[in-house]
Amino acid sequence: MPYTIEYDKKIDCIYTSMTGEVDLDTVREYRLDVAQVLQDNNCQRILNDLRQAKLIIPLADMYSFPREVGEGFVGLFPKRALVYRNDEIMLQFFEVTSRNQGLSVRVFDDYDKAKRWLLSDLD
Repeated sequence: MPYTIEYDKKIDCIYTSMTGEVDLDTVREYRLDVAQVLQDNNCQRILNDLRQAKLIIPLADMYSFPREVGEGFVGLFPKRALVYRNDEIMLQFFEVTSRNQGLSVRVFDDYDKAKRWLLSDLD
């Protein structure tokens, strides 16, 4: 499995990371696993580290992808921060399409900035 999922109860946040080649099937499996952790803990924050992942998802699929991912979080509307390498232009497109669909998603190339944004509502 090219991903890990950990829940931090102290700050009510799910930390995930993906490594290696990540295709649509992997993301669909990941989505179901994360949704279960969200439901089990009534959590509303996800920090996804994609810096070690190579996305092999066609750009054409990225338009409907935010909706598909959101459908996996039925009844849940988590705030999501994604951290990526600078060369992942697809994730910038993912952020735009996610936000256009009313989802709380931001994409960062700096892990600390992503975490600060994600936890900013705790202040």
